Amino acid sequence: MTTSLEDMEGHQHLSGALAETPPISLPMNTSAGVSGMDMDPVAEDWLLDPVQSFTDFVNTMGLSSDWSMFASPEIESDRDPCSQTTDGVSIPTLVATGTEPQRRDSQLALAQGEEEPTAYIGMGPSQQWNVTQSQYALLLKDIEQFRAVVPEFVLPSRHALTRYISGYFDGFHNHLPFMHVHTFSLAECALEFILAIAAVGAQYRFESHVGLSLFDAAKAVSMEQARRRTRKYAAEVVSSRLTNPLQPRQSYNLSEKSKWSRLQTCRALLLLIVFATWDDDPELLREAIGFQTVLAGCLRESTLAEHTNNAGATSWHEWAKVEGDRRLKLVVFCYLTLQAIVYDIPPTILNDEINLRLPCAPVLWSASSPDEWARIKGLIEDRQPLFQDALSSLLKDPFESHTSQTCCASPLGNFVLIHALLQRLFMVQQVARAAPSPSIDSLRAQLECALHRWKLAWQQAPESSLDPQNPSGPIPFTSTAFLALAHVRLVCDLGPHRALSSRDPARIAAALAQLPPVDRSHGQCLVPALLHSAHALSIPVKLGVDFVARSQHFFWSVQQCVCSLECAVFLGRWLYQIGYSGDGYPLSESEHRLLLWIRCIVAEVPIPSNSGTELDPFELGLSVVRIWARIFKGNTSWRLVNILGESLEMLAGMMQSGSKWTALTDNTLGEPGQS
Repeated sequence: MTTSLEDMEGHQHLSGALAETPPISLPMNTSAGVSGMDMDPVAEDWLLDPVQSFTDFVNTMGLSSDWSMFASPEIESDRDPCSQTTDGVSIPTLVATGTEPQRRDSQLALAQGEEEPTAYIGMGPSQQWNVTQSQYALLLKDIEQFRAVVPEFVLPSRHALTRYISGYFDGFHNHLPFMHVHTFSLAECALEFILAIAAVGAQYRFESHVGLSLFDAAKAVSMEQARRRTRKYAAEVVSSRLTNPLQPRQSYNLSEKSKWSRLQTCRALLLLIVFATWDDDPELLREAIGFQTVLAGCLRESTLAEHTNNAGATSWHEWAKVEGDRRLKLVVFCYLTLQAIVYDIPPTILNDEINLRLPCAPVLWSASSPDEWARIKGLIEDRQPLFQDALSSLLKDPFESHTSQTCCASPLGNFVLIHALLQRLFMVQQVARAAPSPSIDSLRAQLECALHRWKLAWQQAPESSLDPQNPSGPIPFTSTAFLALAHVRLVCDLGPHRALSSRDPARIAAALAQLPPVDRSHGQCLVPALLHSAHALSIPVKLGVDFVARSQHFFWSVQQCVCSLECAVFLGRWLYQIGYSGDGYPLSESEHRLLLWIRCIVAEVPIPSNSGTELDPFELGLSVVRIWARIFKGNTSWRLVNILGESLEMLAGMMQSGSKWTALTDNTLGEPGQS
């Protein structure tokens, strides 16, 4: 009897199905100490067949994965249809329960009035971004106060600024929703912040030359603001010491105006870092890395801790301000962590420094009026956990009995937590490179279980979907890209093998070609990484490769592309590797099923290599890399994505010539195509 992914369409939710699943049978060599423990339920689920678990995860959330990875005569058997045996573990097949898991769906429906959302949450009327004549006059006046640092800058016209600000909210805002659009007012924004918004927005209006001019102006004003604050603070300290030389040093408490000024500069610096991180100029990237210290310092001055829930806010505007400041700090943490991962540099703000609550639910954040906010606030319970509590619940020991459950965070909260796990993984890998030890394996196992817990928490959020055009916004979809990146990094540390900071496709391709062979001896980590990498490819294939290539800037974040790069290279490396004999490890059953699934995915793409004959693993690897290259080369908003596409195209050429990865694989390997 064969099983296809379509047979599993009825599964409503992984965690719900597991409630109906009997305990699994561990392999004979499982230690008695483990089998006799009172395990956390997540630990039991963690040991399930990763292919089965992932299939259910994909099928039930947004875009179903109906690729028939199992439907092949090569792996048919006379097994009991209610069980599978994968790599020594007897796996009971998940049975659809027909019931939805207990989530916040009812609360969400009540809050939305049972209406289907028609646009991304947070999008307001376009008139909101119009720059009025009086606002434009004020901007011109403000610029004159900084003319010494922007002597030649000419502010774009009022209509151009309106176009760029609209471009920001249309194209970028939903990927990092730290601004409350319904209370947003240009009149309440500092000059450097408005210029930074316009710089990013110009990219989404395909006016990069104007965006660069706005970037330079925003950078100059931001740095000057920081210098002026430093001079003012130093003068006040000196004056205080001269007046009372024997008085103990007092802690410096910022006024509300000073806090506002610092956070406005923080917002501007964040957007400048975004701009420079994804631009194609290596010099801009160096500047962005230099901004990190200034940005982190501003945030620390404004504190990275809180002890209240903001539930007692007396007004909508007061609540929105506090929540917006919280989101800003958490988003900065995420972006600085992303820079560390992408460019292999130390993170500027560490997990241990964050003592904030996680962001609120989108339905509350998107309330468009005080009355709607009050109504929703009365209908749902939205006490978000503290960051440290949520992270601890993900990292707890899987083989200990716990009464506490994994925190159910909002989509942006899950986005923050996956970055925290990635930062922890980054630090573990840094230690492993410097001084490998047996303890590293236990840390990796802890992170593997934490990623599984995160996935369950992601599923419990009612807004979660694998649809990149999710009406609730792209954050849940983007978060799963970081989940895939984490699984890949558990198996294959691509950090030192990318040279992305060079912005040179030839250097990037050469660095990627130096990636060592994939360690296939640990299937527990390998299979999930391959699954996520294959699924990352399946989404643009289902939507249409050329469609995604031409329109991705509307719904596909640059972060998504960076994560997809690692998935593409990892999957291509694995396929290249198994395309040779002599690897030392025969294909496991899970790997074999994955190979069939990848063939189904690649067969859907009209490329010259798809001539109707079955592609061998080596040819599949080439196809995977070239499909991603084709997707990336179609992006026109951020030049870095095009560079990634050109790099992958060059890497595919190196793969085909056999001049690179071949030399890094076992000398006993045979010719490509022998699997």
